[in-house]
Amino acid sequence: MRRKLLLGLSLYWRLLVVSLILATVLVVSILSTPLMEDITYIRLKPTVLFSLFGLVWLASLLALPNGIAYLVWGKRLNLPTQFWRKFTVALAVLFFALALANLLAIYLLSVQSWLQYKLYVPSAAILAAPFIAAAIFSRAPETAANGPARSKEA
Repeated sequence: MRRKLLLGLSLYWRLLVVSLILATVLVVSILSTPLMEDITYIRLKPTVLFSLFGLVWLASLLALPNGIAYLVWGKRLNLPTQFWRKFTVALAVLFFALALANLLAIYLLSVQSWLQYKLYVPSAAILAAPFIAAAIFSRAPETAANGPARSKEA
């Protein structure tokens, strides 16, 4: 349990670093147009941003065997490529789900309710994702620094 918690923390700060870099680049270059000053477009910004994040996470699998999260000192965790690929796909799915959920919230909630949603739901989902991934994807008892699990028959 302790190892999964530490793995979740390790994955979380990697997700945070990559997301902050992506957010800075995307917000400054794409989303800061004069068109984005209307309330409708302001409410659509998270949808666009989350969709672009999902695309970047998926595209990173095409360019890098372990995905973009591995670039942030992922080698130190000594996790197999399969773990990093699953983690990257899970994050892409998370961001696409957040984009869809925001789109639904725009049309189903009032502006005040949407503001509350936007503040709490994506933050909680992004905070929980690495811990859930650590619990699900590291089912084998020896996935981290101790190396692969050994069979008892040897």
